Amino acid sequence: MRINQIQPANFAFRAKRNDYITKKMLEPTIKKAAKNDTFVKGASTILSAVAVTELLSEFGLTYFNVKDETIYSAAGYNGGFFSLKFNNTPSESIPTIFVQGLLKEGRTAFGGLLNYKDMTEDLKRQDIIQKGLQLHTYEMNPNIPLEMIYYASSKLSNLTKKTIKHDDLFFIDSEAFYYDKLEKTAYSLDVSQKKYEKTNPTLRICKFETDDRGNAIGYTTTAMNLFIRKPTETSYREQLSVSEELPDVADKNNNKLYAEAFRFGNAKNLYINKDAISSVLKHLEERVKVSSPASDMLQFVKLYDKQGNKVKRICYYDPTIGRSLVYNEEGKYIYQMEYNRDSFGNIVACGKY
Repeated sequence: MRINQIQPANFAFRAKRNDYITKKMLEPTIKKAAKNDTFVKGASTILSAVAVTELLSEFGLTYFNVKDETIYSAAGYNGGFFSLKFNNTPSESIPTIFVQGLLKEGRTAFGGLLNYKDMTEDLKRQDIIQKGLQLHTYEMNPNIPLEMIYYASSKLSNLTKKTIKHDDLFFIDSEAFYYDKLEKTAYSLDVSQKKYEKTNPTLRICKFETDDRGNAIGYTTTAMNLFIRKPTETSYREQLSVSEELPDVADKNNNKLYAEAFRFGNAKNLYINKDAISSVLKHLEERVKVSSPASDMLQFVKLYDKQGNKVKRICYYDPTIGRSLVYNEEGKYIYQMEYNRDSFGNIVACGKY
């Protein structure tokens, strides 16, 4: 598996309005696939567009788009983003093949996509998952031979002393992954090592750290260090408090402290109209689906705008996406603030999203 060093980043898994699944969306696909024996061989019935839509929803997939023989799919606001490549397949037939694959193969379909989705929904932060597992792609590998799948489950069972079945795994590039939800730990090995029969496969372990709500905030990875030829640990933990006393008015000329002001607040006693607070909490509950939002979840910021005027902002840090939702002093949502972090998890800068 090719591994690239990636800087911490937060990605939005949001769909454009016209990319959400509708009842009419898949109707032409289903009708065309019904005339092609290659795609429906072995299937007892052809699903209606309504059934396809409902099934995708039952699998937890709320966004679905096909472009250049590649599926782009996501599982809600913070449920993760996934992609899947189909080779030499008409794009209009891919939705049918995708749904039929999930129905027939379940958790083993398309490189164990549902297992990866469940892991992402459990930890919420797919950016932290990718960094901890050293992944450079969202694309599942559906082309792992059955022999390799059983090899991976057998070797992972032996190395972890756990009972790991072949349908517990997911595959990205040439690497097999198993996620233990109770331990918040992922185990992986490169299945391509099987061709070297005398080589013992190398196990990588990534234990995720979560906050009191179960959202990932960091990890500790144990993996073989090729330079010293023994396993070593690498840790990452997001900054959870200010690095120093923040200025009373945030200035973007110091982007680090400006970012920390939005993340943690620099004006706890700042006067904000009660109606504005109520408006923010209503938006969080109804639109962001925050359970029982309260004013003590908010951060208050005083800053200089582009004209040098002092303005107020109300922020809510969403730990499920790693960004702050920013509201003006009237309580109107205006944008999100995205944080750039170094390799240890410390905030170094920010930018509007």
